[in-house]
Amino acid sequence: MFDRDLMFFDGYSWNFYLVPLNTAYNLNIEVFMNIFLWALQIILAIKLFTVTFNHGLHPNPVKMQRGTNRLGHLAQPLLILIAALTFLTGLGLILPAMLDFLPWTASFTALLMLIATGFHLRCRETPKIWVSLILFALASFLTYGRWIISLF
Repeated sequence: MFDRDLMFFDGYSWNFYLVPLNTAYNLNIEVFMNIFLWALQIILAIKLFTVTFNHGLHPNPVKMQRGTNRLGHLAQPLLILIAALTFLTGLGLILPAMLDFLPWTASFTALLMLIATGFHLRCRETPKIWVSLILFALASFLTYGRWIISLF
């Protein structure tokens, strides 16, 4: 064993490898970042599924009355469209191994949250604006992480 090398066990084939120390360090950072991004994806997917439930499957007319009054007759079709898009985006976040387009789904999630911010601004729903902006920031970080830092 050399001075700057580290013994690495892959855990699957019972083989030990001699790896330079900086390579093992980078491997640990990438593994940590991948786990962190997966946790963020699951959080965003759960939020998108709740949006699907609250906007499309079981909308609360009392909570949405202000927004539906401002949007007029387009409110119901927009709610159904939003529910469908958020459901598909949530599925795209948690099924990337089968779909193989995770960076695009993360980008679409950020765009969807930015559009949601615009809708909430138009309806003057201040608390929901902040929630949408926070979700936009998380989705933007996920996009950056999946495109730049750690590709699936």
